Amino acid sequence: MAKCSQCGKKGFFLFYQDGLCRECFEKKQKEEARALEQKKAEQQREEEEHKQKLQYALQIYSKLIMHYQKSKVSLATCTIDDLSAAVTEGARFCDLLAKSVSIPLFIDAFMQDSSNHETFILNNVFGYIKVREDRTICLDGIRDGVEKDCKKYREIIHKSAEFEHLIATLPTADFPAETSPLFPPSTNFPQMEDSNITKRTKYSSVNSYYVLDTETTGLSITTAEVIQISAIRFMNFQPVEALTSYVHPKHGLNADAQKINQITEENVKDAPEIDQILPAFDAYLAPGVPIVGHNLGFDYNFLRANGSRVMRENLTKERKFFDTLELSKREYKDSPKYSLDYLCRTELGIIRSTAHNSLSDALATGLLFAAICQSRMEASDS
Repeated sequence: MAKCSQCGKKGFFLFYQDGLCRECFEKKQKEEARALEQKKAEQQREEEEHKQKLQYALQIYSKLIMHYQKSKVSLATCTIDDLSAAVTEGARFCDLLAKSVSIPLFIDAFMQDSSNHETFILNNVFGYIKVREDRTICLDGIRDGVEKDCKKYREIIHKSAEFEHLIATLPTADFPAETSPLFPPSTNFPQMEDSNITKRTKYSSVNSYYVLDTETTGLSITTAEVIQISAIRFMNFQPVEALTSYVHPKHGLNADAQKINQITEENVKDAPEIDQILPAFDAYLAPGVPIVGHNLGFDYNFLRANGSRVMRENLTKERKFFDTLELSKREYKDSPKYSLDYLCRTELGIIRSTAHNSLSDALATGLLFAAICQSRMEASDS
């Protein structure tokens, strides 16, 4: 006589399977089926919870990418407003990154968006990231990079504001009362010869200088005219005063030039003509003091063509002429561009709202010359 191992029931032909009677065996099957269903349901809940957590982590990761990308700007083209916005986005990025590391599955979302280029190296929008041996990643480098950029952007914003304040507050020199007549206008003269700066250049020979800049209606000295001229006096590499004036063109403004320099009819309608104002600028430039300009040969050609006596001193070697365009090519050999605005942004950390204004260009050129001198020469007379 068989006996059920579960309920103890006895009887002939009682045994069904695994020492159980039919009732206990069927009960066991139902319990196992319920347990299996519960296990499946639990697995589905866990999978759904994992999916939701990963989806949330991916959303946070997407926000990080958005803030990160918005915190990056091109210094070659950005505005001050762009920089301010980038600093704000950088702060949001760093704040969200600090919170993200505690979000479940955030690291999974980070690694899911990455490609392996070699063992323990990830590559994604943040660049190449090292993976530790325990398969965790360090995000400090990303945060430090963004904070470094934001610090740089804040410095540029500050320097740019200082530059604009300097233009607005730079003392204006009086126009000299005594002047000498101009030479007859001519386009037949030798090209300008510019001087170099080396380690052997004496500090005292270049720390005081005049920076000259003009705006014109075009590029040709035979057809275009000067419409703005500025000279800034620097002493000990610091700007101390400026002489500036719009110039009335005899043949009117050029529409293409206006798009660049923003000089209007209103600016020049009551201004003196070049032959009336140029003698004063010649008289303002004290004898023997170096003259500096960016692409100075351009300004030299226009002023020489209009009879400037000072420009003729390049030929007689009575003073030195320094071209920051040529000096920059020697000093910043890896720079892709050598325009004054580009060098202001990348080398001086200054973004100007008044580029292609002769006063602004002269000030920027003077500061660039100071930076080049202090980099290329020994700051002593020995």
